[in-house]
Amino acid sequence: MIQKIKEVLAVKEEVATLKKDISQVREEVSGLHQNICAVQKKMDDFARSLTQTTDTVVEQVSRMNAAHGDITAIHEQFSSALREFQLETSRIEQKLLSHAQTEIAKSVERVRTDVRQYNDLKQELEVITRELQKLRAEIAKFTVISAHIKERDFEASSFAKKIFDADREKLELMKKVDTLERLVARMRRGQ
Repeated sequence: MIQKIKEVLAVKEEVATLKKDISQVREEVSGLHQNICAVQKKMDDFARSLTQTTDTVVEQVSRMNAAHGDITAIHEQFSSALREFQLETSRIEQKLLSHAQTEIAKSVERVRTDVRQYNDLKQELEVITRELQKLRAEIAKFTVISAHIKERDFEASSFAKKIFDADREKLELMKKVDTLERLVARMRRGQ
């Protein structure tokens, strides 16, 4: 009987240990239940958030599709406007080039004419210069002669005066030639 009492006491201890283990298991189950509830709540929140996000994404995709259509239309309009602009630019370039060529041809012709006139004037100036040199030589001769001639010979002094007038006219012509040369040089530089 003592054996049975010992067995009962052993069973009691085991029952007490089991109760204790069951109590611990219950606590753990309760904690797990709370964790599961928290996870379930988070899952529900996540599902709601996912639904809202999906709705938002669908709405954004819809807007993007509408915007894509608008962008495509704008792109086509822009492409058309760009082609027209390029055509107009090409026409303007051709007109400007044609006008520039015409103006350059006119300017070149004017320069050629001016150069011809300059060369003609230069040749005339060379002739005048030679004549003036001859005239100076003659004037020098007359000056020497007039120094020896008496003052009363009025005709010689009158002739000397004409020679001096001719010399002054020669100097004026030389100045005009210089002015023309500078003008032609400026015109050449200007082009």
